[in-house]
Amino acid sequence: QSLLGTGNDRYNDSKSVRMQSKSGVITKLEMLEDKTGGCDSLSFYAGMYNTDTGVKLTVSYSLDAGKTWTDVVKEMSFKKGEWKRYAYYLHVKGAIRLKFKCTGTSGKRLNIDDIQMNDYQDLSSVQDASRNNDSEVDVYTLNGIKVKTSKRADALNGLKPAYYIVKDK
Repeated sequence: QSLLGTGNDRYNDSKSVRMQSKSGVITKLEMLEDKTGGCDSLSFYAGMYNTDTGVKLTVSYSLDAGKTWTDVVKEMSFKKGEWKRYAYYLHVKGAIRLKFKCTGTSGKRLNIDDIQMNDYQDLSSVQDASRNNDSEVDVYTLNGIKVKTSKRADALNGLKPAYYIVKDK
């Protein structure tokens, strides 16, 4: 069961989608048509309804019109009272659709709002010609975790496709 919620729901403007976990029933919010252009990044707000607890969320994507699904995050738990933005780097080409699935304690509810998908971008040929490619740089994830130190020319070599921060030493 999903509905547009107000009142004790968590939301950013005036409404959000409220999903309710039910024993033996799959509660989901699923795209019925593909979005062309792929998806580089996905973000959304989520949190448990009012004072509910015990709700879990699985977010998946499909590249074959919903025949098979790949989990972005599986059974994500939430803190009581928390309303938070979640962001994931997918970097997938082609036609894509999403599915949000609510599980956990039966009868408990979850709110989702402001789902955004950015089109796939091939950044493999982007270079900064104004920098010296022999200079030493530090490479960080968007969460600020240092991945490595290398010459600028080799900064992204060997890393999985993602967004990184490249900082001069």
